[in-house]
Amino acid sequence: MATSVSLTSGLVSGCRASPSRRTHLRMAGFNSQRVNFPRKPFSIGEKLRVKPSRLHAAAEPYAEVAEAVDALKAVGDGKTLPSGDIIRAMRFLENNKMKFEDGELEKFFGSPGKPWRLIFTADQKAYEAVTKGEAEKGGYFFPITAVQVFDGEAKTVANGVYLGFIAAMTFFGKFETKGNALNFTADKVEIKIGPAKFKINTKDQNGAFSFFYVDDDIIVARGKSGGTAFWIRPSPTWLIEKGVA
Repeated sequence: MATSVSLTSGLVSGCRASPSRRTHLRMAGFNSQRVNFPRKPFSIGEKLRVKPSRLHAAAEPYAEVAEAVDALKAVGDGKTLPSGDIIRAMRFLENNKMKFEDGELEKFFGSPGKPWRLIFTADQKAYEAVTKGEAEKGGYFFPITAVQVFDGEAKTVANGVYLGFIAAMTFFGKFETKGNALNFTADKVEIKIGPAKFKINTKDQNGAFSFFYVDDDIIVARGKSGGTAFWIRPSPTWLIEKGVA
């Protein structure tokens, strides 16, 4: 991980993935308060049965959405799935995305915000190549601990990257939502090295996300740069082990 970060290439880029696999600092995670969206909860523990051709099929929408969501949740739970299949699952959820009324995302985030862990990200080029059938691979699993928290009541966002208990960098800002879109401005950064930490003001940097799917266990969204990613709700044990909690 680089010792410094460009907020424009990291936080503001949202979930851009670098084909060269350079480690850009990006952040992820937020809290949810149950909202009765028209999707049923899905079990991570169910057997993974995803095939790319089925994700493209024009079958009954709820069954297909459930299959795509289950595939991503299983990956977040440690199952193995080719990156091309992950991208196809995210694309299916984009094509069948949930529709949010103004203010519904804030209700979903809840307050105070809880963490979400970035799992996988694909830049626009890789995403389009796979979904057009021009490639079978693309994107990558995020190599370091990245966590994001949204507070729906305060309308604040915190985006952090962590190197265990050694160091961490977290950006803070405010956000506004409209439908499926969330726009944010970050203006502060906190740097932690061992037990020492300090916060400084930064030049305002703007970013955005467009949400395709959310529930209590997973979110799928696209960042301002065109990169698409998914996050899962981490366990309390994981947060402690990674130096987040």
